Amino acid sequence: MMKLLIDFGANVNAKDSEQWTPLHAAATCGHIHLVRYLISRGADLLAVNADGNMPYDICEDEPTLDYIESEMAKRGITQEMIDETRAANEVMMLSDLRNLNDAGGDLEFRDEQGATPLHIAAANGYVSVVEFLLDQHVSTDVCDNDQWQPIHAAACWGHPDVLEMLVQAGGDLNARTKNGETPYDICEDPDLKERIVQLRSEMETKRAMQPNKLRRTQSQNTRSQSVRRTSIREKGMISRREAREEARIRQEQQAPVSKDEDEEASKKEATPEGDSSARTSPGSEQPSPTEVSPPRYASDGVLALLADPAAGPPSLL
Repeated sequence: MMKLLIDFGANVNAKDSEQWTPLHAAATCGHIHLVRYLISRGADLLAVNADGNMPYDICEDEPTLDYIESEMAKRGITQEMIDETRAANEVMMLSDLRNLNDAGGDLEFRDEQGATPLHIAAANGYVSVVEFLLDQHVSTDVCDNDQWQPIHAAACWGHPDVLEMLVQAGGDLNARTKNGETPYDICEDPDLKERIVQLRSEMETKRAMQPNKLRRTQSQNTRSQSVRRTSIREKGMISRREAREEARIRQEQQAPVSKDEDEEASKKEATPEGDSSARTSPGSEQPSPTEVSPPRYASDGVLALLADPAAGPPSLL
Protein backbone atom coordinates (compact mmCIF):
# COMPACT_ATOMS: atom_id res chain seq x y z
CA MET A 1 0.00 0.00 0.00
CA MET A 2 2.81 2.42 0.87
CA LYS A 3 4.55 1.76 -2.46
CA LEU A 4 1.29 2.35 -4.29
CA LEU A 5 0.68 5.67 -2.53
CA ILE A 6 4.19 6.93 -3.18
CA ASP A 7 4.09 5.74 -6.80
CA PHE A 8 0.96 7.84 -7.27
CA GLY A 9 2.55 10.97 -5.85
CA ALA A 10 2.16 10.79 -2.07
CA ASN A 11 4.69 12.96 -0.24
CA VAL A 12 7.20 10.67 1.47
CA ASN A 13 7.92 13.44 3.98
CA ALA A 14 4.32 14.43 4.69
CA LYS A 15 3.68 15.48 8.30
CA ASP A 16 0.67 15.03 10.55
CA SER A 17 -0.56 17.48 13.20
CA GLU A 18 2.24 16.41 15.54
CA GLN A 19 4.86 16.82 12.80
CA TRP A 20 5.41 13.07 12.47
CA THR A 21 6.57 11.81 9.08
CA PRO A 22 5.97 8.27 7.78
CA LEU A 23 9.58 7.52 8.72
CA HIS A 24 8.88 8.49 12.33
CA ALA A 25 5.96 6.06 12.40
CA ALA A 26 7.86 3.21 10.75
CA ALA A 27 10.90 3.73 12.98
CA THR A 28 8.99 3.82 16.25
CA CYS A 29 7.12 0.63 15.30
CA GLY A 30 10.31 -1.14 14.23
CA HIS A 31 9.11 -1.86 10.68
CA ILE A 32 12.55 -2.13 9.13
CA HIS A 33 11.25 -3.08 5.67
CA LEU A 34 9.17 0.11 5.56
CA VAL A 35 12.08 2.15 6.89
CA ARG A 36 14.31 0.81 4.11
CA TYR A 37 11.75 1.66 1.46
CA LEU A 38 11.01 5.16 2.78
CA ILE A 39 14.70 6.03 2.96
CA SER A 40 15.24 4.71 -0.56
CA ARG A 41 12.47 7.06 -1.73
CA GLY A 42 13.99 10.13 -0.08
CA ALA A 43 12.60 10.16 3.46
CA ASP A 44 14.21 12.86 5.59
CA LEU A 45 16.41 11.22 8.22
CA LEU A 46 16.61 14.51 10.13
CA ALA A 47 12.89 15.31 10.20
CA VAL A 48 11.96 16.73 13.61
CA ASN A 49 8.53 16.15 15.14
CA ALA A 50 6.67 18.41 17.56
CA ASP A 51 8.51 16.88 20.50
CA GLY A 52 11.90 17.62 18.94
CA ASN A 53 12.57 13.99 18.04
CA MET A 54 14.08 12.62 14.85
CA PRO A 55 13.19 9.11 13.60
CA TYR A 56 16.25 7.54 15.19
CA ASP A 57 15.41 9.13 18.56
CA ILE A 58 12.18 7.17 18.90
CA CYS A 59 13.34 3.87 17.42
CA GLU A 60 13.76 1.14 20.06
CA ASP A 61 14.15 -1.82 17.70
CA GLU A 62 17.89 -2.48 17.49
CA PRO A 63 18.07 -3.79 13.88
CA THR A 64 15.95 -0.88 12.67
CA LEU A 65 17.97 1.64 14.65
CA ASP A 66 21.23 0.18 13.35
CA TYR A 67 19.97 0.52 9.79
CA ILE A 68 18.86 4.14 10.27
CA GLU A 69 22.16 5.10 11.86
CA SER A 70 24.13 3.38 9.11
CA GLU A 71 22.16 5.35 6.50
CA MET A 72 22.85 8.56 8.41
CA ALA A 73 26.55 7.74 8.43
CA LYS A 74 26.52 7.02 4.69
CA ARG A 75 25.10 10.47 4.07
CA GLY A 76 27.77 12.12 6.19
CA ILE A 77 25.34 13.28 8.84
CA THR A 78 27.30 14.56 11.84
CA GLN A 79 26.26 15.44 15.38
CA GLU A 80 26.74 19.09 14.50
CA MET A 81 24.23 18.76 11.67
CA ILE A 82 21.79 17.01 14.00
CA ASP A 83 22.10 19.76 16.62
CA GLU A 84 21.68 22.50 14.02
CA THR A 85 18.55 20.86 12.65
CA ARG A 86 17.03 20.48 16.10
CA ALA A 87 17.71 24.15 16.82
CA ALA A 88 16.31 25.37 13.49
CA ASN A 89 12.87 26.29 14.84
CA GLU A 90 14.38 28.15 17.78
CA VAL A 91 16.77 30.04 15.49
CA MET A 92 13.92 30.91 13.14
CA MET A 93 11.71 32.17 15.96
CA LEU A 94 14.53 34.28 17.40
CA SER A 95 15.27 35.80 13.99
CA ASP A 96 11.61 36.62 13.37
CA LEU A 97 11.19 38.23 16.77
CA ARG A 98 14.35 40.30 16.32
CA ASN A 99 12.99 41.56 13.01
CA LEU A 100 9.62 42.27 14.60
CA ASN A 101 11.28 44.19 17.42
CA ASP A 102 13.43 46.20 14.99
CA ALA A 103 10.27 47.11 13.08
CA GLY A 104 8.65 48.39 16.26
CA GLY A 105 6.24 45.48 16.58
CA ASP A 106 4.64 44.16 19.75
CA LEU A 107 6.59 41.27 21.29
CA GLU A 108 3.61 40.41 23.48
CA PHE A 109 1.10 39.73 20.71
CA ARG A 110 -1.30 36.86 21.37
CA ASP A 111 -2.74 34.02 19.34
CA GLU A 112 -6.33 32.81 19.59
CA GLN A 113 -5.47 30.90 22.78
CA GLY A 114 -4.01 34.00 24.38
CA ALA A 115 -0.44 32.68 24.20
CA THR A 116 2.40 35.15 23.75
CA PRO A 117 5.82 34.40 22.24
CA LEU A 118 7.15 33.98 25.77
CA HIS A 119 4.56 31.26 26.43
CA ILE A 120 5.59 29.43 23.26
CA ALA A 121 9.32 29.78 23.89
CA ALA A 122 8.92 28.60 27.48
CA ALA A 123 6.83 25.61 26.42
CA ASN A 124 9.41 24.52 23.86
CA GLY A 125 12.49 25.24 25.96
CA TYR A 126 13.85 27.86 23.57
CA VAL A 127 16.43 29.35 25.93
CA SER A 128 17.82 31.91 23.46
CA VAL A 129 14.32 33.18 22.62
CA VAL A 130 13.36 33.44 26.28
CA GLU A 131 16.57 35.33 26.99
CA PHE A 132 15.93 37.75 24.13
CA LEU A 133 12.35 38.41 25.23
CA LEU A 134 13.38 38.96 28.85
CA ASP A 135 16.09 41.36 27.70
CA GLN A 136 13.31 43.30 25.95
CA HIS A 137 11.46 43.42 29.29
CA VAL A 138 8.34 41.55 28.23
CA SER A 139 5.98 40.65 31.06
CA THR A 140 6.66 37.37 32.85
CA ASP A 141 3.20 37.23 34.43
CA VAL A 142 1.13 37.54 31.27
CA CYS A 143 -1.69 34.96 31.18
CA ASP A 144 -3.24 33.05 28.30
CA ASN A 145 -6.94 32.19 28.08
CA ASP A 146 -6.53 29.44 30.70
CA GLN A 147 -4.63 31.77 33.04
CA TRP A 148 -1.37 29.95 32.31
CA GLN A 149 1.72 32.10 32.69
CA PRO A 150 4.97 31.28 30.85
CA ILE A 151 6.31 29.77 34.06
CA HIS A 152 3.48 27.20 33.99
CA ALA A 153 4.48 26.22 30.45
CA ALA A 154 8.13 25.77 31.43
CA ALA A 155 7.15 23.60 34.39
CA CYS A 156 4.61 21.58 32.43
CA TRP A 157 6.95 20.60 29.61
CA GLY A 158 9.98 20.18 31.85
CA HIS A 159 12.40 22.99 30.99
CA PRO A 160 14.37 23.79 34.17
CA ASP A 161 16.69 26.33 32.52
CA VAL A 162 13.77 28.37 31.25
CA LEU A 163 11.90 28.10 34.53
CA GLU A 164 14.88 29.44 36.48
CA MET A 165 15.35 32.28 34.00
CA LEU A 166 11.71 33.25 34.47
CA VAL A 167 12.01 33.12 38.26
CA GLN A 168 15.13 35.31 38.09
CA ALA A 169 13.17 37.79 35.97
CA GLY A 170 10.27 37.91 38.44
CA GLY A 171 8.16 34.89 37.48
CA ASP A 172 5.80 33.79 40.25
CA LEU A 173 6.11 30.16 41.38
CA ASN A 174 2.84 30.57 43.27
CA ALA A 175 0.86 31.78 40.26
CA ARG A 176 -2.33 29.79 39.69
CA THR A 177 -4.13 28.80 36.51
CA LYS A 178 -7.87 28.95 35.94
CA ASN A 179 -8.02 25.55 37.64
CA GLY A 180 -6.04 26.77 40.63
CA GLU A 181 -2.80 25.00 39.71
CA THR A 182 0.68 26.29 40.46
CA PRO A 183 3.75 25.43 38.34
CA TYR A 184 4.56 22.74 40.92
CA ASP A 185 1.10 21.19 40.52
CA ILE A 186 1.40 21.04 36.75
CA CYS A 187 4.96 19.71 36.67
CA GLU A 188 5.31 15.92 36.32
CA ASP A 189 9.13 15.73 36.32
CA PRO A 190 10.28 14.64 39.82
CA ASP A 191 13.65 16.37 39.49
CA LEU A 192 12.09 19.63 38.37
CA LYS A 193 9.48 19.47 41.15
CA GLU A 194 12.34 19.19 43.63
CA ARG A 195 14.00 22.20 42.03
CA ILE A 196 10.78 24.22 42.23
CA VAL A 197 10.62 23.51 45.96
CA GLN A 198 14.23 24.67 46.31
CA LEU A 199 13.56 27.83 44.32
CA ARG A 200 10.51 28.64 46.44
CA SER A 201 12.60 28.25 49.58
CA GLU A 202 15.35 30.45 48.14
CA MET A 203 12.88 33.18 47.20
CA GLU A 204 11.23 33.08 50.63
CA THR A 205 14.64 33.34 52.30
CA LYS A 206 15.54 36.37 50.19
CA ARG A 207 12.25 38.08 51.06
CA ALA A 208 12.76 37.36 54.75
CA MET A 209 16.26 38.86 54.67
CA GLN A 210 15.05 42.06 53.02
CA PRO A 211 11.69 42.85 54.67
CA ASN A 212 11.99 46.61 54.37
CA LYS A 213 13.33 46.84 50.83
CA LEU A 214 11.11 47.57 47.91
CA ARG A 215 11.14 44.98 45.16
CA ARG A 216 13.97 45.95 42.83
CA THR A 217 12.95 46.84 39.30
CA GLN A 218 14.33 44.78 36.46
CA SER A 219 17.93 45.65 35.59
CA GLN A 220 18.57 47.41 32.32
CA ASN A 221 22.01 45.77 32.10
CA THR A 222 21.33 42.97 29.64
CA ARG A 223 24.93 41.80 29.83
CA SER A 224 24.69 41.12 33.56
CA GLN A 225 21.34 39.42 33.02
CA SER A 226 22.89 37.07 30.49
CA VAL A 227 25.72 36.22 32.89
CA ARG A 228 23.25 35.50 35.68
CA ARG A 229 21.19 33.24 33.43
CA THR A 230 24.26 31.29 32.40
CA SER A 231 25.14 30.88 36.06
CA ILE A 232 21.62 29.68 36.79
CA ARG A 233 21.91 26.98 34.14
CA GLU A 234 25.25 25.79 35.56
CA LYS A 235 23.97 25.72 39.13
CA GLY A 236 20.79 24.00 38.02
CA MET A 237 22.75 21.06 36.65
CA ILE A 238 24.34 20.48 40.05
CA SER A 239 21.07 20.99 41.91
CA ARG A 240 19.22 18.53 39.71
CA ARG A 241 21.89 15.88 40.27
CA GLU A 242 21.56 16.33 44.03
CA ALA A 243 17.78 16.33 43.87
CA ARG A 244 17.63 13.23 41.67
CA GLU A 245 18.87 10.93 44.43
CA GLU A 246 16.51 12.51 46.96
CA ALA A 247 13.57 12.03 44.62
CA ARG A 248 14.51 8.40 44.03
CA ILE A 249 14.65 7.71 47.78
CA ARG A 250 11.26 9.34 48.31
CA GLN A 251 9.70 7.26 45.54
CA GLU A 252 11.08 4.08 47.09
CA GLN A 253 9.59 5.03 50.44
CA GLN A 254 6.13 5.63 49.02
CA ALA A 255 3.61 2.87 49.64
CA PRO A 256 2.49 0.96 46.53
CA VAL A 257 -0.83 2.00 45.11
CA SER A 258 -3.85 -0.11 45.99
CA LYS A 259 -5.51 -2.54 43.63
CA ASP A 260 -8.41 -0.13 43.12
CA GLU A 261 -6.01 2.67 42.23
CA ASP A 262 -4.26 0.39 39.75
CA GLU A 263 -7.57 -0.44 38.10
CA GLU A 264 -8.54 3.23 37.95
CA ALA A 265 -5.19 4.12 36.41
CA SER A 266 -5.66 1.39 33.81
CA LYS A 267 -9.06 2.79 32.89
CA LYS A 268 -7.58 6.25 32.43
CA GLU A 269 -4.82 4.88 30.23
CA ALA A 270 -7.41 3.15 28.08
CA THR A 271 -9.42 6.34 27.64
CA PRO A 272 -8.85 8.08 24.26
CA GLU A 273 -6.93 11.30 24.61
CA GLY A 274 -9.38 13.28 22.55
CA ASP A 275 -8.43 16.79 21.46
CA SER A 276 -4.63 17.00 21.29
CA SER A 277 -4.81 20.67 22.26
CA ALA A 278 -6.49 19.92 25.60
CA ARG A 279 -4.60 21.02 28.70
CA THR A 280 -5.77 19.69 32.04
CA SER A 281 -4.09 18.92 35.30
CA PRO A 282 -2.54 15.58 36.25
CA GLY A 283 -5.15 13.21 37.61
CA SER A 284 -8.06 14.56 35.58
CA GLU A 285 -10.03 12.51 33.08
CA GLN A 286 -8.59 14.40 30.12
CA PRO A 287 -4.91 14.09 29.12
CA SER A 288 -2.37 15.88 31.30
CA PRO A 289 -0.28 18.66 29.73
CA THR A 290 2.76 16.45 29.29
CA GLU A 291 0.71 13.96 27.25
CA VAL A 292 0.30 16.54 24.49
CA SER A 293 2.88 18.50 22.57
CA PRO A 294 3.74 22.09 23.51
CA PRO A 295 2.34 24.94 21.40
CA ARG A 296 4.43 25.49 18.31
CA TYR A 297 5.60 28.68 16.68
CA ALA A 298 4.22 29.65 13.29
CA SER A 299 6.86 31.77 11.58
CA ASP A 300 4.62 32.71 8.67
CA GLY A 301 2.40 34.66 11.06
CA VAL A 302 5.18 37.00 12.14
CA LEU A 303 6.36 37.45 8.57
CA ALA A 304 2.82 38.43 7.60
CA LEU A 305 2.65 40.81 10.55
CA LEU A 306 5.87 42.50 9.45
CA ALA A 307 4.55 42.92 5.93
CA ASP A 308 1.09 44.04 7.03
CA PRO A 309 0.50 45.06 10.68
CA ALA A 310 -3.24 44.74 10.06
CA ALA A 311 -2.80 41.04 9.35
CA GLY A 312 -2.99 40.24 13.06
CA PRO A 313 -0.87 38.01 15.27
CA PRO A 314 0.56 34.65 14.21
CA SER A 315 -1.31 31.47 15.03
CA LEU A 316 -0.06 28.19 16.40
CA LEU A 317 0.30 25.29 13.98
